[in-house]
Amino acid sequence: MKKIYLFIGILLCLTIFNLESKAQNDWDWGLNRQIAEEKYILYTDYLNQKDYANAIIYIRWLLENTPKLNKSLYIDASKIYGKIVKTTKDAELKIALQDSALLMFDLRIQYFGDTAKATNRKGLKAWLYLKSREGTTDQLFDLYEKIFRLNGFNTFAYNTKAYMDLVCKKKKKGDLTDEEVLDYYGKIIGIIDFNIDRGKKVESWQKMKNEVNKLLTTCVSVDCDFVRNNLGPKFRENKDDIKLAKQIYSLMLTAKCAKDPLFIDAAETIISKEPSFGLIITTARICKALEQFDRALKHCNTALPLADNAYKKGTCYYEIADLYSRKGQKAQARSYARKALSADPGKKEAYILIGNLYYNSAADCKVEKNEVISRACYFAAYDQYEKAGAKNKMEMAKAQFPTMQQIFGLTMDKGQVINTGCWINENVKIRRR
Repeated sequence: MKKIYLFIGILLCLTIFNLESKAQNDWDWGLNRQIAEEKYILYTDYLNQKDYANAIIYIRWLLENTPKLNKSLYIDASKIYGKIVKTTKDAELKIALQDSALLMFDLRIQYFGDTAKATNRKGLKAWLYLKSREGTTDQLFDLYEKIFRLNGFNTFAYNTKAYMDLVCKKKKKGDLTDEEVLDYYGKIIGIIDFNIDRGKKVESWQKMKNEVNKLLTTCVSVDCDFVRNNLGPKFRENKDDIKLAKQIYSLMLTAKCAKDPLFIDAAETIISKEPSFGLIITTARICKALEQFDRALKHCNTALPLADNAYKKGTCYYEIADLYSRKGQKAQARSYARKALSADPGKKEAYILIGNLYYNSAADCKVEKNEVISRACYFAAYDQYEKAGAKNKMEMAKAQFPTMQQIFGLTMDKGQVINTGCWINENVKIRRR
């Protein structure tokens, strides 16, 4: 029993100490401090217990009688109203509670300022509460314009989606043109990209970027021609504009215009200002698909210093090997394929690449009057395919092996080691078909 009394005593002491601290830290308890302190203790206690129905009773008294108590009063009140909203089934009551939750942000600003942060936080609830109510588009649009103006890059990720949704609704009302929608989109994407580049909460920001891109396609017809005609001229005037380059890149990626020259130009502008391994390799692969091999090689060589792990190094070397292969420079292709394997032994496709180089060298490595040595490139190709575990490729190479009759006819033996000669210059065992 003594322990219980001691515990209660400690709690009372801590509560009194806490309240005295608050009194000394510019907490305005109003004219009835004793009553206000009691109401404060009761509401915070119920709040900690997640008993929001009772907490709201006492916090309302404080809101009416001690409006200047402290900023935390409005933060807690908004939270409590928001929690009750989620459990309320009565439609009219839900609306009233939502309005009360939003009002808390306005009162917080009225009594304590902090306009930017409070407005930013209001945005997290305003769109959710009001977007389906008739006639709220203009009101909400003005709110999110204010949020972005006051907070800039510190705008919350969720608010970017809300803002873009309202831009599209204004467009459908006839209040905005396609060009104006793109201007708003550029501003929103600029904030998203800044935060992605900063590396904080990247998944949340990337999710919002995807949502914003989807919303854009609902209010303007985003295709290759649209981007090319609306943003292409601006970009040609200033190719150093990285914000515009990112906008073009994002839109054309959404519209599946990755092979468009404007897309590649935009990517190269981004690379020149903010190089990243992923973007460079992606751009190199697009150039490769367009058979712009030298351009692709340039990008791969730019990516190499940014390859900070075995996988990236292996990938980069493999891409270079593939490009040299397509250019017909077989020895260089093999050299880089081997570098890929040295960097990343799991890069099995490099074995296949080397195997293909050997397999396709039959015409170059043919030896007159010796069918077996002429087919030695297929033995070498088979060895590479085997290392990759590529059974279909192994069968393909095996189909080109000489017959036993051809081997014996040249007084050679199965299993005998010979050199392929030619550029391959590898020792291989003779095999039969």
